[in-house]
Amino acid sequence: MKCILHIGTEKTGTTLIQEWLYHNKDALQKQGVGLSSVIAYPNNRKLVAYFQNHYDDFCRNHKITNEAEKAEFFKGLLDDFRNEVEGLKGKCDRFVITSEHFHSRLIDIDSIYRLKEFLSSIFDEIIVVCYFREQSAVRTSLYSTAIRGGFAGTIADFQRDVDDSNHYYNYYEMFSKWREVFGAEALRPTIFGKSNFVDGDIRVDLLKKINPDIAVETMDYTVEKANEKIPPLAAAVMSSVNAIVQTDASDMALRKIRNKVNRLASRMTDLQIGENIDPDNIAFYDRFYESNKLFFKEFFNQEDGCFNRPIQMKQSLIIEDMVGFVSTLTRELLTIAISERTTEAARRPPSKRPA
Repeated sequence: MKCILHIGTEKTGTTLIQEWLYHNKDALQKQGVGLSSVIAYPNNRKLVAYFQNHYDDFCRNHKITNEAEKAEFFKGLLDDFRNEVEGLKGKCDRFVITSEHFHSRLIDIDSIYRLKEFLSSIFDEIIVVCYFREQSAVRTSLYSTAIRGGFAGTIADFQRDVDDSNHYYNYYEMFSKWREVFGAEALRPTIFGKSNFVDGDIRVDLLKKINPDIAVETMDYTVEKANEKIPPLAAAVMSSVNAIVQTDASDMALRKIRNKVNRLASRMTDLQIGENIDPDNIAFYDRFYESNKLFFKEFFNQEDGCFNRPIQMKQSLIIEDMVGFVSTLTRELLTIAISERTTEAARRPPSKRPA
C-alpha cells in the first residue's frame, strides 16, 4: 500500500483539504483511498504529537507535561493505527495522512527519521506532499490565528524577531530535512496558488497526487472553508481585549469575557472592513530571499526561480483612525466593566458556610 503524507505547510488551505477529504471519506474508499479514524481527524495531528520531541499546545490541552504522561496518553496508538491500515488492505491501495503540524512541529531530523521508520514498517511506498506559500503572506494569515489565540498587538508587532534560520519560514532548511530522510524521489512540492493547481483547485491537485487516475468528478465539493481573516477593526477590538486579559490571565471569568467579546467582534458585520496591511512585508520577503532562491533551485530545478515579490501597500488613513478609535474605546469600556465587576464583588457579603 502507498502512503500519501500531506505535511502542509501551514496556511495553505490545509483545514479545507482535511475537512473536504473526510467529508468524502466513503467516496474515496470506493476508489481505493483510505483515511484514518485513529490518529485524530480531520487533522491527523495525534500522529505528529507522538513523534515530536517537545511539548506544545496539543500536549497542554491533553495535560501531557512529562514522558510518563505522554506514554500513557499514546498507549496503543501505533498498534491501533497499524491494525487500521491492515484492515483496509484489499479495499484500498492508497492511504492519506494529513496534518500541517508535520511542517511546524517535527522541527528536528530525529523526529522525522522516527516517523519514517514507523511508516516504512506499514507501507510499501511513501510520498511526501507539501504546498509552499510566500512567507510574508503566511505571516499575515498567521496574525489572525495569533489574535484568536490571545496575541495583543498590531501586525507590525507580530513575530518581529523571526530571522532567516527559522524552521517554520525557511523552506529550504525545513524541506531539506524531509529530503534527507525520505529521499528526493519521494517529495512532491508545489507552490501555493491556483495557477499551479490542477484545474485551479488545491483539492483536485491533491487528489491527482494521490492517484492520477482517480475520478475527481465523483467527489462532493460543497465543503467550503470559512474566511479566517480578521480585518483590522475586528483585530483592534480583539487585540485590546487580549491585552487587558493578559494582565490577569489566571482570572477565568475575565478569560470568558475575552472569549465572548472576541467571538462577537469576529462576526460583527460593521467590523469586517478593510484588510490587514503588513508594513514590513517587503522586509520579511527579503529576509528569506536567498534561502528561497536555493529552495527553488534544488526542489523545483529553477535556476532563477523565487516567489513573486509582494506589493508594498499602505493602510488608508480612515482605517488607521478607526483602528485607533476602536482600540481606545474597547480598552476603556472593558476597563470600566471589569472595575465595576470587581467593586460589586467586594461589596457582596461573604457566603456563609453551613454549620
